[in-house]
Amino acid sequence: FTTYYVRIKPACADEWVATKFTTKYGVPYTETFNASNSYLPAGWERFEGDLLAGTTTASTYAWSLTTTPGGGLTDNHVYCYTNTQSSYSTGLLTPRLLSLVSPDVYLLQQTGYDLILSYDMAMTTSASGTASPERARVKGRSFNLCIMATGDTAWTVLQSWKDSAMLEIPAIAEQQTVDLSAYAGQTVRLAFFASSDTTSTSSSVYHHIDNIRLRHVNPNCATPVAHVVSSAQTTATVGWD
Repeated sequence: FTTYYVRIKPACADEWVATKFTTKYGVPYTETFNASNSYLPAGWERFEGDLLAGTTTASTYAWSLTTTPGGGLTDNHVYCYTNTQSSYSTGLLTPRLLSLVSPDVYLLQQTGYDLILSYDMAMTTSASGTASPERARVKGRSFNLCIMATGDTAWTVLQSWKDSAMLEIPAIAEQQTVDLSAYAGQTVRLAFFASSDTTSTSSSVYHHIDNIRLRHVNPNCATPVAHVVSSAQTTATVGWD
């Protein structure tokens, strides 16, 4: 994701013309949110409103970058919280619908390899905690991973948790994986969409996201977990566990 500024002119002309172009992100793609302690990375956007209905507006508070550990994540990550509040002016219940949307990423097709998205996710009762919400607190709430390819007019839900199924989301972050091979050769955006409705309680539920990766994976090879070193007096053997 780089902007290039160039000057060009025809071979038989004297005047230069200035222009610029920006390259897209591609695979492999990694976002750990560690480049800044206060700003979201370039290209990431936040929205308020119903993402799936297409009724969103830009928001500066929908999701936040934090340096405070939470949900088992010990370094920079992003989080949001949902609840339902009563309006001071009307008394009506107001739900929260919050989206975090990635920049465009071109998913290069590589023969013989799967395109895999992975990310770390947790759900807690506070921004810096590791406690899981109780069943009553997740009523009327949902969390969705969505995708939209260039040319599409609506978001497609890849993963979804709603109401009691929200309790499947761990309070200590665990890695989620999704196969995006069906989108190979296309430019896509990803979205994390958290919502509550008017049946939700006023107690907050916090969603934590980190370590987003897009990569090509050989389906015939096991994914290495950690490197292993065994050494003798004059030799050493290095391998993968």
